[in-house]
This record gives sequence, C-alpha cells and structure tokens, in this order.
Amino acid sequence: MTVRENLEFPLRRHWTKERRQKGAKEAVLEALQDVGLSHTIDMMPAELSGGMRKRIALARTLILRPKVILYDEPTTVLTPSLPGKSVN
Repeated sequence: MTVRENLEFPLRRHWTKERRQKGAKEAVLEALQDVGLSHTIDMMPAELSGGMRKRIALARTLILRPKVILYDEPTTVLTPSLPGKSVN
C-alpha cells in the first residue's frame, strides 16, 4: 500500500463511507503535514527511511484524532531538528 492507502486504512474501519468520501483526502493531507511528510503521499514503504516510516505510523494514529496516545520511545530513530541547523 502507498502512504496514502496506509493512512486511509484506519478511516475505513472507524469512519462511515459518507464521511470518508467527504473528508478522507483532507484528513490524510493534514496527518502528513503534522509529521512533516506531505511529499511522501504516493510513495511506497520501501522508498521511505526508517525514521520516515516511524513518522508515517504516528500519522496513522493521529489521523483518528485520539484523546490519548501512549508512546513507547516514539522518537528513537528520528533525527532531531535544530533551529538554524541543517541535518544531512
């Protein structure tokens, strides 16, 4: 599945068909923006780095807007972003 399809997956389980038709595209884009990966929407998991995959997994959780999220070291493989610093 593409990133888009992965993010739409929980919506098929938790949203009605009508709600998905009206708001799935926007919800997917918003979830990707939340994790800074809007450009990956049509990519396959094999094209993503480990950190990107982890952020997509987080977006898949965020798309349902849960009240509580329990994390177990969610940022272990993520490169920190520092203001004014370029990370290569």
